[in-house]
Amino acid sequence: KDEPKNYETDADLLHDNPSNVDDLGRDFLMEVVANKIDELWSSFNPNDKYNYTVLVDGEWGSGKTSMLGFLEKHLLKKEWKVVHYNAWENQRLEDQWWVFINKVSKTLSKSHFWWSFWLRNTALFVTVILLSLIVSLYFKVFGDLNTLKTVGVTLGVLVTLSTTVWGLLRNFFGTKINSSELLKSHTSDPYKPIKERFNKVTKDQKVAIFIDDLDRCEAGATVELLEGIQNLFKGTRVLYVIAADGNWISTCFTNKYKDFDGLGRDGHSIGNKFLQKSFQLVLEVPKMSLKDHNKMWYQFLGNTDSDKSTFGEKDQEEINEEIRVSGTTSELKEAVKGAGFEGRKKAAEKVEELVEEQKDHLLMEFVDYMPKNIRQMKRLVNQYVVKYQALFIAGNESEISDEDLVRYVIFAINYPDFDSEIKRGQKNLEEITKKSQTVRELIGESLTTKTIVDFL
Repeated sequence: KDEPKNYETDADLLHDNPSNVDDLGRDFLMEVVANKIDELWSSFNPNDKYNYTVLVDGEWGSGKTSMLGFLEKHLLKKEWKVVHYNAWENQRLEDQWWVFINKVSKTLSKSHFWWSFWLRNTALFVTVILLSLIVSLYFKVFGDLNTLKTVGVTLGVLVTLSTTVWGLLRNFFGTKINSSELLKSHTSDPYKPIKERFNKVTKDQKVAIFIDDLDRCEAGATVELLEGIQNLFKGTRVLYVIAADGNWISTCFTNKYKDFDGLGRDGHSIGNKFLQKSFQLVLEVPKMSLKDHNKMWYQFLGNTDSDKSTFGEKDQEEINEEIRVSGTTSELKEAVKGAGFEGRKKAAEKVEELVEEQKDHLLMEFVDYMPKNIRQMKRLVNQYVVKYQALFIAGNESEISDEDLVRYVIFAINYPDFDSEIKRGQKNLEEITKKSQTVRELIGESLTTKTIVDFL
């Protein structure tokens, strides 16, 4: 009798949950980013109360949540406190800010239970105090309670008063408070309790608040959350790291402020103006190198040979020394050939040092195309360094020259809509440069649509 056939295959179902295993070097990238953030925090004036907001920008399924996990791991090593808030789960609530502050307070403060208990039961405490005063006044006016009838009448009055007072006070102090109810109660600052609590629990701590799934929210909830964290909680300095598709956020702002779209310009919509104002640093999910792309496919298909290094066999100490003595980005690109992720992380750290040394020479060539805005000038340098570091860690650093990377970063900041349309395959550089001499001069001859789509 024949043995039953084995119908198992290597095409098993694969989960798509966020991964804590780094096959693409993104853990190394987030370590570099964590170091950069921690150094930045140390440089701030203690009296500065400005928040710093980072966008981890990528399409659905590109690995944003995994990158948040890697970043959290490295921030925790530097004694940061990390709070997680899922925007999508809470967007349907009447007032998400009470849930937000509850999450922040519970994560950061040991006294959260007592604060929360008082907030939930303030009406009860006030009722008890009022009734005690009433009973005390009753005894003082009428003397002892000598008859059961008097007691019954008294209890009836007290129960009625209690119910009335309790109902009235719950409108002011109930746990389901929302902004409209508070405004109706003529409160001068409806969010004062949660702002004070936020400032208290975040004070004198390195606090990072991670907000995920914002690009699954409706447009109104998306805009409300981003505007709220900028306007409501300004008493202490906090790091916000938001994982979302930047195109989604830009579109939400465009729809919200469509009456002002005339303030935008070709290639730079009003939505992207709000996006750039909302975030000090945009960290795009890095594109996979071709080698990593193939390696991942082999792993999915069950090919055990894919575990072999996709890089060369150079000795790690030799690579580290070559990276250390590199004096230019060209030398660094040569040194990192054959390096694994550890060497590429060192190269990413080194490139920041080299860019700092070369930035005057490199950027002055493009001064005529620089944004005429101080905030955007600072953003350009930050974006250039981070983009270059991501290229090194992904193994794509040789695919673009220093000059073309500067051209691209300026282009992406000045014309974010064009950049987005190119990456989505809706436009190409050729048709954009035909319509704009300024863009044509900025882009030059060597930066191509393929380079932007494949590597940037």
